[in-house]
Parts: sequence; C-alpha cells; structure tokens
Amino acid sequence: MPSNISALSFIKDARVRLLAVTGAQRSKFLPGLPTVAEALPGYEFDSWIGLLAPAATPKAQVEQINAAMGKLLKDPAMLERLDRQGVVPRALSPEEFAALLRADFAKMEKVVKAADALFETKVERVGIDQFTPFMRMVLLQAIDSHWREHLAALDYLRQGIHLRGYAQKNPKQEYKREAFELFSQLLDVVKMEVTRVMMTVRIQSEEEAVQAAEAIEEQAERISNVTYTHPNEDGSVSEEPDVATVAAEVPKVGRNDPCPCGSGKKYKQCHGRLA
Repeated sequence: MPSNISALSFIKDARVRLLAVTGAQRSKFLPGLPTVAEALPGYEFDSWIGLLAPAATPKAQVEQINAAMGKLLKDPAMLERLDRQGVVPRALSPEEFAALLRADFAKMEKVVKAADALFETKVERVGIDQFTPFMRMVLLQAIDSHWREHLAALDYLRQGIHLRGYAQKNPKQEYKREAFELFSQLLDVVKMEVTRVMMTVRIQSEEEAVQAAEAIEEQAERISNVTYTHPNEDGSVSEEPDVATVAAEVPKVGRNDPCPCGSGKKYKQCHGRLA
C-alpha cells in the first residue's frame, strides 16, 4: 500500500504547496501534480506497508492471511478510510511481495556500495590518520548537541509521567519504556547526523582552499554602500551606513585640499576634522 500523500489535510487546507509526487505514477488524489520522474527519469521513492511472517510459517496459513487481507482491501468502508489518509491500496500475492522486497534490497545494496566507495575515496585523499580526528570531532559534536535535547525530553517526560496512573498504568514502568524509546531515537539521530556529514563533506587540497579563500576576499572587496537598519524605541526604523564600505568609495583627499562635500573649507577643517 504505497502512500503518495502523507499530509493530505495540510494540502486540502492550502497550508503547504506540493511541487511533485515522488512515486512512479501520478497520484489519483492530485492528477494534475507531476512526478519527479518526469523531470528526473528513473527517480522513484515510495513507502509501503506490508505484513511479514516468520520463515517457518506454513504456506497454507500465509495464503489464508493473504486472502483475508485482499478481501479487507476491497471493503468499501476500508477503502474510504484509506482514501482519507491518502493511501493507495495494492493487494499483492506472497510471490509478488517477495519480488518487491528483493527489488528494494537490490536498490539499497547499490546505494550502500556507492556510499562506501565515496567514503573510501575521501579517506584515501587525506589519509586515515588525518581523517580519523575529523570523524571523532563530528561524532562528539553530534552527541553533545543531541544529548542535551535528549535530557530536555526526559525532563519533560518526567514532569507528566504521573498522569499515566489515571489510565491504570504503572508510571515507573511507562517512564522506563518511553525513556528507552527516546534513547533509541537519540542513537538513530546521531547516526543520521554523522552519516550526513561524512557523505556531504568536501575534501579540498591546499591549493583549492587558498583559491576559495581568495575568491571570498575578492567578493568582500566588491561590497560597497552597505546600510544597516534597526528599530527604535518609538517603533521607527533607522538606517546606518557601514562606515567601512562607504569610506572606501571616498577619494583620497589631502588635509589642506578643499573638502569634497563642496563647503569651500579645507578638508582638515570639515569632514576630515579629528574628533
């Protein structure tokens, strides 16, 4: 059952704007919305929900469960509920579902191999001895940042966990269970953060770093007439030019030369006067 729309209520209320559908086909809920594959051929991203059973489950039971699910997905009431959630039902046989899993695993294997090859290329470029401290720094920064958020979430959970007693549940056991779930989420977030940085970091040679720094300096030198605005106490807005950028455009004037402002005074007695 691939879900093409996960925020259908936001779309109907015009709180979000859709650009494209990630599935291979256009959604029946929004037929005028194009797919990403129409602009990027070969792109496809779908999420699905399926039932899995232990490998030792008898084939007769598997077929019985599959037939019951197929019958349920044809029920008008169930179809109406799925439509409200933006879910497109798709009943598959056990063989077809197994083929879908194998295809997804094959795609995942390609992605993992490509990521491993990219990572190895970065390590080989700078050397493992220099890359290891960087990986350690990224890992520690991710743990430090998300660990503080984790502690705040635990404190928030502890403040209201006593209310579980009204539902005939043991607050202590509920706190242990949800705290463990939060810790598992913390580990997943740290892994995702470190993986994202490792995959997106760009390794530059010393020459490339120097060129990038020079390009930034050249761009900064071309900036002129910068003006800053800030609100006043009475609600009005004041504008203040950046002295550094404005002064760069004033021609060099001798102290005894006429002031460029046109006052007729010497520069040292006008705008060049020392405060």
